[in-house]
Amino acid sequence: MRDDWPDGFDYVSGHCGQMVLASRVVDEQLWDLAFQCFGCKGISTGPALPPGMAVPPRTIVTLPGLSPVSNPIDLRGQVLVGKVAVDRMEKESGRMGSTFGGRASPTPPTEGNANYLEQLICDVRQLLGPMFDTLDAADRKGRASKTPPRKRHPLMVAVESVRAAIATFGTATPTVNVSYVMELVTLLQTFERWKEHPLWPKMQKALGTAEYLHTVITLAAATLLVDAGNSVVFHEAPVGRAPDLFLVVGPRRRVAVEVKMPEALRIPGRPLGFEALLKVVKAAMKRAGGGEKGQLSRQQPGLLVIGGFHLYESDLSAFNQAATTYLTAATKGKRHAHLIGIGLVPFGTAITRGAVTWAVRAMLGMPITQNPGYSGDVALSLTRTPRG
Repeated sequence: MRDDWPDGFDYVSGHCGQMVLASRVVDEQLWDLAFQCFGCKGISTGPALPPGMAVPPRTIVTLPGLSPVSNPIDLRGQVLVGKVAVDRMEKESGRMGSTFGGRASPTPPTEGNANYLEQLICDVRQLLGPMFDTLDAADRKGRASKTPPRKRHPLMVAVESVRAAIATFGTATPTVNVSYVMELVTLLQTFERWKEHPLWPKMQKALGTAEYLHTVITLAAATLLVDAGNSVVFHEAPVGRAPDLFLVVGPRRRVAVEVKMPEALRIPGRPLGFEALLKVVKAAMKRAGGGEKGQLSRQQPGLLVIGGFHLYESDLSAFNQAATTYLTAATKGKRHAHLIGIGLVPFGTAITRGAVTWAVRAMLGMPITQNPGYSGDVALSLTRTPRG
């Protein structure tokens, strides 16, 4: 194996210390491989893919077993891994296309009856564990008090809405707020995706705090990016500000993804329109920051993702218009040349009325407004168009 990194290093047989097994490679280029020396026949093992780490979409994968190499293999900046590394990564983050937009996407129920809604709540409770019961008890206590809290936990608002709907199925006119039902459906599919990830216990804990909405949007964004063909890593900074996610595009190559969940997009209750969304985009970009200490530092390509709950379908086109206006002005001002674009993760509901029944689906995707002034050479993988 060989590459031509100027500061690359050589893997040498750990047994004879003579034969070069891989030359001028760098960290994060070889994962879960064992090399048998051509000379002494000793076997030297390379590093294992760390938990939570991802390999780039364009990766050379070797199958289990012995693969004789008679001629040098030029890596040319690509990553070489054993299949066990890919299997471990897919167990943690799911297979591309397995949640939204892929062939394996769960199909909606044929009938949204009381039994289905009850099972939906049970599934959410099971996935969140004791956290669900803690939130549920606190919400009931708060609503029963003389001074109910001004802001309830968003998950409990959705759950209580579904419970109220279940109670109406015993009447002549069942009433269901489909937006909250679709919110729980989407949350369940998203949470299910990451339950094997090493950071899932921390994610669960965050879901019980004021970080709930931001955590949900971050998980949804990660899911949509993976399903579109990207490799995602959740980022934890020991100190200071840092982006929420990284896209791994190659050895030493990352795209920073910063997620914002503005208060203005928390169930606005009406279509927001261009002007309001332009203010949201400007504020989110300002908070992310593009300086050296910003979450979208100019030192590497970046993507801004903004989330919203119960948005209207008209907001998608208005958001694209607002993001386009902002990025066009930034290009003229020679700003944000490192920014690939601005994406929107809208938790919404689309309803199609038929002759007898109504079809309901979650309106979830990530339309990305591309930056006309982007000057980098890293492109996002958008091989699929995830939809709820």
